[in-house]
Amino acid sequence: MRAWILGSWVVALVFGAPLHSRVVVFQEPGFPTVESDAPDRRTLEGALADLRPEFLDLDGLQEPDSLADVELLVLPYGSAYPADAWPALRSYIHGGGNLLNLGGRALWVPVFADPEAPDGFRQERGQGTYWRVLAPVHAAEVPRRDYSRFAWDPVFPFETAEIRVERVFTIDTLFVANFLSPEGKWRGLGFFFDEAGHKIASPMTRFDYVVTPPGRQAKGRGRFVMLPFEPQQGYWESAAGRSLIREAARHAAGGSATVWLQLPLASVHEGEVAQAILHLRDHQPPAAGDSSRRSVTVRLERDGEVLDSQVGALDGNALDTSLLFPAATEPGLYKLTATYQEDGEVVDVHETGFWRRDEMLLASGARLGVGSTYLRRDGRPFIPIGVNMWVNDTNWPFFPSNANAFEWDRDFAEMAERGLNFVRTGIWFSRELLVDRPTRTAKEEVLRNLESMLHAAGRHGLQVQFTVFSFEPQTTKKGGSGILGPGRNPYTDPVAIESQAAFIESIVARFQDVPVVSWDLINEP
Repeated sequence: MRAWILGSWVVALVFGAPLHSRVVVFQEPGFPTVESDAPDRRTLEGALADLRPEFLDLDGLQEPDSLADVELLVLPYGSAYPADAWPALRSYIHGGGNLLNLGGRALWVPVFADPEAPDGFRQERGQGTYWRVLAPVHAAEVPRRDYSRFAWDPVFPFETAEIRVERVFTIDTLFVANFLSPEGKWRGLGFFFDEAGHKIASPMTRFDYVVTPPGRQAKGRGRFVMLPFEPQQGYWESAAGRSLIREAARHAAGGSATVWLQLPLASVHEGEVAQAILHLRDHQPPAAGDSSRRSVTVRLERDGEVLDSQVGALDGNALDTSLLFPAATEPGLYKLTATYQEDGEVVDVHETGFWRRDEMLLASGARLGVGSTYLRRDGRPFIPIGVNMWVNDTNWPFFPSNANAFEWDRDFAEMAERGLNFVRTGIWFSRELLVDRPTRTAKEEVLRNLESMLHAAGRHGLQVQFTVFSFEPQTTKKGGSGILGPGRNPYTDPVAIESQAAFIESIVARFQDVPVVSWDLINEP
């Protein structure tokens, strides 16, 4: 890795121009539309004109290699999809194909051709069965409809002015015991808000998925963009509706990519220079030709003011480079944004942040104590109302091995505004990953990550309870596959207990003067 400090915000990437790829729209006369209002062919041709779409009927979609070299597949019938063509759809997903679903709950109602049915098609009940190729999910209608306004996520400069809906749906990943958690990233791209400014629903979402097909080593990586709503009648044919289809299709066709700013130290101390490591992975192989199409932009901001810039370059489809931020000198919160673009269209964005250590902020706040009947804060009875919380980072949501000061500050501000006063967090995976092995103490980056969270909690008046051990202070991995720490029995072996004590003491000693944090030795004792 190399570091640059230059006076430009553009990271020039050497990529090739795109090969012409196919965009396919499934369209079958008489095919049912569920929980949506399917746009007609003329509307789709107009909205997708610059992508030169092909239209395939059910027979065409079932042909061998019908989706070979397809850059984007559009499914326009809301929650309904052609289950007869599932082998072709599954193969396309396994290969990392990009999809756009217009309306309803994507891949939710399988429809089969049936000559005995009144309209020639048979609808099955709504189900998440076919989603299992990607992830176990649950889909439901958002119960609220008190939409006050709509706004795009400001990091995605979509231009569609309005989205008119009857109702909105949500698709959520389920936790299923003994089922491997899916890889990939969900993200809402625009939101409906209520009068208080709270997000209610997202009528345009995306899932950048990763799937390992059975019997294959290579992973399929694709982008699935969904417009999960039932539109008002005539919306798709309106200028705004056609604009939304066009912008959603272009975003989906851009494919899956990941840009990520890794923070070696999420709380920067006196005498240290703030640093980030910029990672980029574009999962669509570049072609030979023009090198000016793709770029990544990095911004350092404080209180909305741009302070600094960094520049790097790469050959190929990957980048890992270290960036320094000497302008981050004053105590406080700093935001970092990395934006990856193709032909001026945003492909992926990562927002994160760090703190320049603020001694006064860390020393502020109330300390918890105990009474005969209640917890007490500064001597007064205290009833904790809060949530479990780790880190809502879009790329690496694992705390305390990762931090995102920007996300914590935003989330804690909303929690405080809604009346919450308590955050429970801690270590919910292998402790050995967080330990400096020679000393058995917590790694310095782990301590800085926790310090970053405590800055945000203190700023917004929240108490933090940190749980050191989840379930048990294990010395072996669950299932017995390998040693996690010294000793055998975590409760009776002196070697194990000494190791645990060194780890705990290293954390508690660092934050003994921070009043907003309290300690819990073990989860659910």
